[in-house]
Order: sequence, then structure tokens, then C-alpha cells
Amino acid sequence: MPRAAIIRRTGVEALLAAAVIGFVIGRYADKPFGLATKIDSIAGITALVVVAGFLGARRYQHAPWFHPLVFPALYITFTCMAPLAYVEGTGKALGLLTPQLITATVVDVLALTVLGLLAGITVALAALPAKGARRRLDGLADQDRVDWQKFRNCGRWLAAACFLERVAYFAQHRQIAYGFHQFTVTAESQLNTIISGLYLIAVIAIVLGNVNISGRNMVSAADMGMLVGYAVLAALGGSRAVLLTPLLAVVLIRHSAVRKIRLTTIIVGVVLVAYLAQGISEYRSNPTARLGTKQNTLAVNTIEPLDTPAWITAQVAAQVPGKVPYQHGRTYLDATVRLLPGPIARAVFGSPTGTGAFFFKNDILHDTSTNQGYSFSFPSEAYLNFGPAGAFLVAVLLGLLLGWAWRRYPERPTRTNDLLYPILIATLPYGWRSDFLTQAKDVIYPLIILWGLFAVCSRRMSPASEPSPLATV
Repeated sequence: MPRAAIIRRTGVEALLAAAVIGFVIGRYADKPFGLATKIDSIAGITALVVVAGFLGARRYQHAPWFHPLVFPALYITFTCMAPLAYVEGTGKALGLLTPQLITATVVDVLALTVLGLLAGITVALAALPAKGARRRLDGLADQDRVDWQKFRNCGRWLAAACFLERVAYFAQHRQIAYGFHQFTVTAESQLNTIISGLYLIAVIAIVLGNVNISGRNMVSAADMGMLVGYAVLAALGGSRAVLLTPLLAVVLIRHSAVRKIRLTTIIVGVVLVAYLAQGISEYRSNPTARLGTKQNTLAVNTIEPLDTPAWITAQVAAQVPGKVPYQHGRTYLDATVRLLPGPIARAVFGSPTGTGAFFFKNDILHDTSTNQGYSFSFPSEAYLNFGPAGAFLVAVLLGLLLGWAWRRYPERPTRTNDLLYPILIATLPYGWRSDFLTQAKDVIYPLIILWGLFAVCSRRMSPASEPSPLATV
């Protein structure tokens, strides 16, 4: 191992150790200063991730903004800590998150989640070997294994089906308030859920096909028109996840396979996405109001759409374990047995009352409305099942998965396994504020369907085309 790599790796580990020690001392040796402890913890963890992300970026030659210690770590830290810092620093509420809801337990859970994530990523990068050279048993190079034109055409057919379904859905539901009958399961609602997942697969297939065919062009004019049309209809329907998820996948593939993206472009994109998310949120709350009526600052527009995990964690911590006992893995187990497609899982196991989102709605909020849901969040479910220690350990597992997937992500994906990291990154923002069932399905199902696409579009060297042994002499 190069000495420079050892130094950088040791530096990250030292930062993690210092952060853990400082967190424990600040948390338990300075109990009388509750507010100061919270703010110190928030500032310390945020600074840690910035430094660790910078060190991670320096290990590679070309600005790896999607390295596990950069985008995933910074996004999760910002989501966990920025709402708390804003509310504690200003004394003002941020959406539903009020200063009264922020307790030491809430800060502990979210800070330990960040620490666990960083620890898992660091261990994965330090201990797991990088992906080695692939064996080419069939005589074909990796890029030539796939009929990319066929692969792209499959993506186009999927995109066309998604677009037509979205047109029909919008025409039928444009006068219905966002979230109406959200918890009423029908064949139409299940089809809409399936189409939303297929859209990500369609975008990946189109982009990968074009990149491997032309090397540069990611989408044609016709592709762009269809994809943008779907995105506009989804935004008018109040959906943010179906916009951000494929966008992240496209940006990551472009960054790794086509051209590196500048940091200034990333910053401008983040600001625009923040305003777009806030605009969609305002629109679905009051479609008749003029957009931009909330005269918030850029900071509030950026932070407010991300306060859901902090607010949900505060709601759970207020009742667990005092009024509601720890679940000891119950919601994870219930989600695991329900990884089958929704109609099959409901027919076999009945309604999903024990998954994270439904448990939060029914047993924490005692909400009986079918027109609104609060989803759930990664740190909230870990705390609900195993307490603060569980928040740390489950985050370690996520960090290990991210680091392992990054180790095996090539610059130009040509197999299903290559796409695990892009799918993890693409589904991270929405999955972070969902329960384990949604998180698992959003990753596993696209991989299964993409595996099928690669199988259908794969090439194999026929015996007639195999080179003669004499040709090698």
C-alpha cells in the first residue's frame, strides 16, 4: 500500500476516534450545559464530515464528488444536523420542528447516526480490497458483452410507457389534492408505484446505452423531450422523489463515464434543486397560490425540505421507550418478509401494520387519516428498534454497504453489479426519509429488473466466431 494512502487513511480514522471521544466527553462531562452540548455536538460532527470528505476526495485524482465520504456523508450529516443547528441557533421553528422538540436524545441519535455512517465507510475503504480485473471467459471485452443499442431501446420503451401512464394519471387526478387517499391501496395506486420505479430503470438504460454507443451523448433530443415531459407532469402532481432519483443517477454516470463535473456546477445545481423542491412543496400544499409566496431565505429553502428525519426522530424519541417499548427489530423483520411485490405480500401477510412507516403512523402519532402520511426515516427506525446504540450500529452497516459498493463501481458500468452504487446514491435522499421496506425495495427491485435487461441484451461469442488456435501461434 502506498505510504500516502496509509497516511490519509490513518488521518480519517484518527478524526473518527477524536470525534467519538469528544462527543462522549461533551455529552456526559458537561451535562449542566444542555444547549451548549447540543450545539457543540452539531458543530463538531459537521466539521468532522467536511474534513473527512476533503481527505477522501484527495485520495483520487479527479474530483470525486460522489465518493462515499463526500456526497453521501455530507448529505446525511446536513440532513441530520442542519435543521437542529438552525432551530437551536435561531430559536425559531423550521416547519414542524420546534425548539421544544429538540432534546438531548434527539441530538444523540442523529449525531451517532452520522458517526456510525462515517465509521462504516472508513472501515469499508480501509479493509475491503478494490475490485480486481475481470476474467473474460467468453472472449468479449466488458463493453462488448452487451448489445447497447438493444439495451437503449428497452429503456426507451420503458420511458414511453412511463410517460403515457403519467399523462393518464395526471389527466385523471389533476383536480385531486396531493395525498388524497394516500393509504388506500388500489390497482391504480400500485401501478403508479411500479411506474415510478421503472422510470429510474428507463433513464439508466437510455443513458448507459447512449454513453456506450457514442461515448459522449447521454440522451438524444427525443429522449430529452420524453424524460422532461415526464418530469414536468410528476412535478405538477406534487412528486419530488421521481425527479431527484433519476437526476442523481444521470449526474453520477455522467461524472464517472463522460466528463467530470466542476464544483461550481454542483453548487449551482444544489441551489436550484432546493428551490425546485420548495416550489413543488408549496404547489402541492396550495396549487392556486403563486409560487414563491413564502419569502424565505436561501438557507431556509435549502434546510426546510430536509427536516423530516429530525422531526420524526423527535416524535419517536418523545414516546420511546417511555410509552412505547423498543421493538427489537420487529419493523425490520416485518419489512423483510414483505419484500415480495405489494399485491402478493398483502395477499399472503395482510395489511402491513408492523413496518416502520405504518408503526409510526398508527402507534406513535395515532393518526387514522387515509389522506396523509409522514413516511419514516433511517435514524428513527434504528432508534425505535434498538435505541441510540442501534442508531450507531445500523448506520455502520449502511456505511459498510456504501464503501463496498464504491469499491466495485467502475468508471463505465457494464454489468448489474456495477450499478449498485449509482442506485444507492440515486435512492438515498428519498430512502433516508423512508422506512426499511421502501429502502430495500427501491434498491433490490431496480437491480433485479436491470439484471433481466442485461440478460436479454447480452452477447455471447458463437462457436463459429471463436478464434482458431492456429491464429494465436
